[in-house]
This record gives sequence, C-alpha cells and structure tokens, in this order.
Amino acid sequence: MKNFGKCEEVRQDTQIVIKDRGSNNTKSKVRIQNPQKTKVRVIKVDDCVIKQGKRCDYLLILSDEQEIYIELKGSKVSYAAEQIIATIPRLTANKSKQKLGFISSTRC
Repeated sequence: MKNFGKCEEVRQDTQIVIKDRGSNNTKSKVRIQNPQKTKVRVIKVDDCVIKQGKRCDYLLILSDEQEIYIELKGSKVSYAAEQIIATIPRLTANKSKQKLGFISSTRC
C-alpha cells in the first residue's frame, strides 16, 4: 500500500463529499455513501501527489483496496477521461484490483 503523506486524509463519514476547493469550479462534487463508516483514504492528486502532466483531482481507496479516481470538471468531459486514464498507472497500488473512474461535470 502506497503512502501519500500530507496529500492523504482518512475519512469515516457516512457521506464523503469530494469537491475542488482550490479552483474556480465550485459546482462539481461527488458524494460517496458510507453508511458503515468504514475507513476511506482520500488522496488529493492534482498539485499534491502529482504536480505535472495529466492527472485527476482525487483518488479514494476503500477498505477493500478498491480504487476510485475522480475528476471534477466544468466541461471538457473527454479530457477528464484522459486525466483519469493517465493517473491510474502512476498511482495504482494493486494492478489486479478493480479501478473505477468518476467524472463530475457541470456542463455537458
């Protein structure tokens, strides 16, 4: 399991809300339901873990090591998909586990 240092926080909320605080895009967000309050590792990828090249905004690692890659976008959904695809090989901890990608867009 990779260590992401200051770019990571562990959350156990019943509802985990991911939004991009450091951008002009304040409308895009993703809500993850966590009724069992299991530990979820929330990693800020963009400008923290990865500072150059294509990268998504967040990576969530669930207790079963399932990885969820998240990109928050105003528009340009196809570019968001490219960002997620480029991030996966750079950060994946377990190549055999399922990877999910989510794009939250305010305009399509």
